[in-house]
Amino acid sequence: MANVFGGFSWLRHASYASFQAPSLTSVLALMLSMVALVVSLQSRNAMVTGPATDDPAPVPQFVADPVAVVATATPEAEVHGPAPDHRKIRAMSDYLGKRYFVSTEAIQRLVEMAFAIGHEVNLDPLLILAVMAVESRFNPIAESGAGAQGLMQVIPKYHADKLPDSQTDASFLNPSVNVLVGAKVLKDYIGRSGGNLQTGLQMYNGSPWDSTAQYASKVIAEKERLRQILTRRFRASN
Repeated sequence: MANVFGGFSWLRHASYASFQAPSLTSVLALMLSMVALVVSLQSRNAMVTGPATDDPAPVPQFVADPVAVVATATPEAEVHGPAPDHRKIRAMSDYLGKRYFVSTEAIQRLVEMAFAIGHEVNLDPLLILAVMAVESRFNPIAESGAGAQGLMQVIPKYHADKLPDSQTDASFLNPSVNVLVGAKVLKDYIGRSGGNLQTGLQMYNGSPWDSTAQYASKVIAEKERLRQILTRRFRASN
């Protein structure tokens, strides 16, 4: 340091009273303070305005749950019938959505479908809903190890003959196709059983030999529960 600043040795003899020259330490401290101030201002500005970029921040993409996606898809099979009672639709949708943890929008489409198809094939819509509840818990993309598919767990290779004429290559995972075919199959089995609902349900489940009729008991109990819900709701509103 003596060699570097040797030319300025007169500073050591100068009187502070006659010449108050700033020390090297003071100069460096002042420079560091200025640098720190600039950095602080830049950091604060970045926090307020965000990073400088011409690209907007990416918008998060949310994927709808499978039930809502499939249930709101354009149906491949047309179902004809009168406009269902909207009060019943709402009551069933509210109850089933909460009981089976399904979105209200998705379950309402399925309830409307059950009422329309029930009218078309002359089958109680509450029975159709009860079968869907027991078979798949309203999961339209459910598939069993035996190959049963969709809301009513229809096995395609056994029931392709019940597809609408214009839908011979339709997917059994399509809700309207699945429910329509399932309702036709159940209607047929009940007819074969001489109108006996319990026997028809056991045939639908592929267990007609089960003397305990466990499957039929579950479906009938669910159907009765749905009927009671409608009865209580409309009795309260009158």
